[in-house]
Amino acid sequence: MASTGEQRESKIQDLRACIKDWKGHSVDELGPLYLYQVLTVHREAQEKEYEVYLFDKALLFVVEEVKDDDSRILHLKGRFYMKSINNVAVVPGGTEMKVFSDGKEAFSLFFKEISGVYRWYQCLKYLVASTKTVTASTGRLGENDTGACQQHDNDVQSVNNEKNSDGDDIESQMHLVEEKEAGTTEQSKLTGKRWAMLAMLLFCFTLQGFIITHSFARTAEFVEDN
Repeated sequence: MASTGEQRESKIQDLRACIKDWKGHSVDELGPLYLYQVLTVHREAQEKEYEVYLFDKALLFVVEEVKDDDSRILHLKGRFYMKSINNVAVVPGGTEMKVFSDGKEAFSLFFKEISGVYRWYQCLKYLVASTKTVTASTGRLGENDTGACQQHDNDVQSVNNEKNSDGDDIESQMHLVEEKEAGTTEQSKLTGKRWAMLAMLLFCFTLQGFIITHSFARTAEFVEDN
């Protein structure tokens, strides 16, 4: 779901308070939180609902323990780091997003609305590309590689500096990237059309010259015969 900065910070505080066992990790090492939603996750022929949190460095999968009282206890069921994701894809016309690792489908996320799947797809696609860029420039992006992680944080911060009023900074940046790519593609199409028009004009001029020359020759031949 789309959210403001205050709502995302509130969610992080909720995770801190409600997850008792972080399995040796911490929410602080995951970077900023961008999106969160209850989603159906399909993995290894099994489907289950999780609270899924999209952080800068990883996807977090959480389930809530059912209790009789009003207390909220969350259990961390899994993490999937951006550095392990090769690609993401949306099933055309559907609400399923596939996540690939090592060239194979790792799992799928199912959304209730198409708008939701594309919002997550755009954000996840941007973060995966951002991680690959940092990995290429530093050689690796390991959990203990603080230099690379700091550089990655700087990259994200530079995007955050351009955020709009409702806090959808990552999505805004991705829209700009996609618009630029679309503009480049459109420019290529226009260039191709220009070449096609020039080729057609050249053909027409050549054909016209041939017709004129041929007509002149026929006229000259006719005059000589008479």
